[in-house]
Amino acid sequence: GGKYVVSFDPDTQLERVGVAAGDQLSTIALNAALTDDNWILYVDGDGNTYARKLPKYEFIYLDGVSGSDSNLGNTPQAPVLTFERAKALLAQYASQGVDTIYVMNTVGISDAATYCLSDTDAVNPKLVRYDTCTGPMFRVEAGAAATFDELAIEGNGASTVLVEVE
Repeated sequence: GGKYVVSFDPDTQLERVGVAAGDQLSTIALNAALTDDNWILYVDGDGNTYARKLPKYEFIYLDGVSGSDSNLGNTPQAPVLTFERAKALLAQYASQGVDTIYVMNTVGISDAATYCLSDTDAVNPKLVRYDTCTGPMFRVEAGAAATFDELAIEGNGASTVLVEVE
């Protein structure tokens, strides 16, 4: 068996796995403990093999006021900003059992759009008002049009408006 070299960058949680000079390594695999902890192997366009720990997702968090679409969206501390990004994450992680987008702050709708989650492969996709959300979950601005198509919206026991139309 050959030797291999692993270099790890703690900031990106990315490992480059490479064969030491002159050695052959025909198979690189992760053991069950690593795959259970969300590590994957992939090969880039240059043939370099990497191991990467993917973020864990139980829910997607959406904050239409102070979120950012560059956030991971997997914790209340790092919510995404737009419904489109939240939906894309739901579709990406549906195979891991993710089916809920928590709305933490009002999501503004300023154009004509259809809001649907049934095409994400999530088993029971839904939008749920997060405990700290005190306003409407969605605000349709004047001149905009929103179509909610096969979309389950849960108020989470709150007695305020779920969708406000200006």
